[in-house]
Amino acid sequence: MNPIWSSSSTTRFSRKRPGKSFHGVEPTTPILVNGDPNALGIITKDLPPADYYCIDLNQIARQTIGRVLVSAAAAGAVAKCIAAITPAAISDAVTFEIADSGLTADLAEKNVTAALEAYRIAPMIVGPAKREEPK
Repeated sequence: MNPIWSSSSTTRFSRKRPGKSFHGVEPTTPILVNGDPNALGIITKDLPPADYYCIDLNQIARQTIGRVLVSAAAAGAVAKCIAAITPAAISDAVTFEIADSGLTADLAEKNVTAALEAYRIAPMIVGPAKREEPK
């Protein structure tokens, strides 16, 4: 089963229309949520049962980029769910995607740092079962 991504704004929208946003979600469906991990119970209390994982991408972006630009961090977090994607591959992919965006080299490097930090702290998820982290 593929993980589903949810931002805090999506979560707020989903509370109003859970049938649309959570169609096909089962209790074992992994869902990554952009939010404070300490508030996971509050964030998900009105949502359907699922296997929720909370990562504060906003905080990662603020600390590494200096503002809330979460795209690269979100890519890093989601990439952790695919065993074949390595940190080097994340770095290359974010660098490639940002190359034509017009961002300064410094801002591009900060986005790579945000992606790698999100990758580092994201859980490694395989389908409905959790996979052990490599040692």
